[in-house]
Amino acid sequence: NFEDPASPEGAALGRTFVGAALAPLAPNSHRSWPRTSVVSGLAGSSDSWFVSGGEANDMTDKVLGDRCLSLTTDGAAGFARYFKKALSLNMTGKGLVIWVKLLNGANLQYLSVDLANETGMTNRVRAGIPTPGNSGKSPLFDGQWVPLFIPAAQFAPAAGSPNIATLTYIQIIPADFGGGNTATVKIGGVATYTEGIAQYPNGVISFSFDDSYASTYTIGVPKLAQYGFTATAYPIIDRLGMAGRMTVAQLREMQNTYGWEIGTHCYTQAQHASMVGGDPVALNQMLVDCRTWQAQNGLASSSFAYPFGPFDAQAVELARRHFVYARTNDGAPYSPYLPFPLTAPALALGSSTSLVAAKAAVDRAVAAKAGLHIVVHDITDTVSVNNWTAADFNALVDYVAASGAAVRLPVDVMRGL
Repeated sequence: NFEDPASPEGAALGRTFVGAALAPLAPNSHRSWPRTSVVSGLAGSSDSWFVSGGEANDMTDKVLGDRCLSLTTDGAAGFARYFKKALSLNMTGKGLVIWVKLLNGANLQYLSVDLANETGMTNRVRAGIPTPGNSGKSPLFDGQWVPLFIPAAQFAPAAGSPNIATLTYIQIIPADFGGGNTATVKIGGVATYTEGIAQYPNGVISFSFDDSYASTYTIGVPKLAQYGFTATAYPIIDRLGMAGRMTVAQLREMQNTYGWEIGTHCYTQAQHASMVGGDPVALNQMLVDCRTWQAQNGLASSSFAYPFGPFDAQAVELARRHFVYARTNDGAPYSPYLPFPLTAPALALGSSTSLVAAKAAVDRAVAAKAGLHIVVHDITDTVSVNNWTAADFNALVDYVAASGAAVRLPVDVMRGL
């Protein structure tokens, strides 16, 4: 399995072998966890929630209290509802944590959380939650209690003129795809946490660049360097050295001269596909090859971007063996505490994200003292599904620089730097 480094293939990839050596295990990493304030601990009958007018207590499972809530969808794509009223909730400067467990999560099409000023929901904010069935980019996994951190920046006005300082009502809405296939959503508790950490009083922005495009080096590097910003590159390794792509020498320069982090995305173009449900042996070998290539080329990083963004519990466990940080592209903001760095969200630029929308996402992150990870693919003359124009990219970087937000590598956010 050895290759001649003087061969065109070996020289282009900057490697001497693949797959013949074991990659080092991911180093231990710091993980922050905010102090939470329980809103609903599900302990005793006084902490009642309701589902369509009836109680939904499940005494067979629990997290914070002596019970949980359990609701199974109708199998007909209808919206079910958990709701709790008579709250006295001030969400100013706060995010929400909901402990969630799914059963048959692949059947779950929709999940949202509403916070309102009154029972009639006339004035409310809403946060949409990625589901395993709808995006493959959800931090929720079957059979596992997951504390779902929802930063304030993820909530948007859904009706009326909501006042987040005087909220009295919470509603959680799941729905399946229909066809008789149901999903069960369990709720184990609700809490708040204080947004923001001292290092990032105006939020924190990260940039990353996927797929080895040459424009990362020719446009991305100099524009970010204008402000002293760094970023992470996630290359497809066997594309390096090809027309329109970066070289290994350029990646080394980006790391050693400009302070960039050189993570990995996948080894071959054929592997640039969803890891969900894949062969674990083959997927692990891909990650071993990526880590070996990094070590051989002096690229010190422990960051990974899931190909195409989707992941499942198996993909996360494989990533855990080799990396301390793994990123998707679901568009959500995140808490700078990064309590779950192996399912980190990010906003991908392309035809579905205009410059106006990207600036608005920056504004929400700054206002909420939250994090926003911006993903760039190719920077070209025209906008396409994954491409942005140089004019828009330059304008966004200028906007971030003027916003007051810190710009950091995700691994530095994890360290609180």
